[in-house]
Amino acid sequence: MSDNFAECERFEKNDHRRAICRNEMSGKPLDGRYGVNEYRASWGLARIEQLEPKLPVPNPPRQNSREPVGTAVSEILTSLGIAHTGCGGCLNLIQDMDQGGLAWCDSHREAILTRLRDRAKAASWWTTRKAELLALTTGLAWSIDWADPAPGILDQAMRSVRISSRK
Repeated sequence: MSDNFAECERFEKNDHRRAICRNEMSGKPLDGRYGVNEYRASWGLARIEQLEPKLPVPNPPRQNSREPVGTAVSEILTSLGIAHTGCGGCLNLIQDMDQGGLAWCDSHREAILTRLRDRAKAASWWTTRKAELLALTTGLAWSIDWADPAPGILDQAMRSVRISSRK
């Protein structure tokens, strides 16, 4: 979640209106009947185009990469008790990272980190504490900076993919 969507916090985390407000519902158009902006206008909120644009992650070239960086990130997050299912855009990001491979992830690092940080901001206090505890038990806590864990998690995933691709 970006700071742009602080107004969406008035909706409960599992409320579909929150996902609409933050434009996280796949397949929902921005404009037109039942579009995201129509809902936002009914709630007295700005149109999505009027907000500061997010840094997009460009689609990677479609190829069968043998460097599944997205899957490695997903495995790290799962080991920390963080499920990516239902997370708006998480599965798409994982697939893009897998298809792009290491070189694509290196060249789009900042955009990927921005998306990871936006998703992390939406995590509950309990999920964050549980992840920190699990990171202590797995040893991951000693290799990442908990003030900003996204770069450490991405680096760890890329490192594991580089090692496994050498085998």
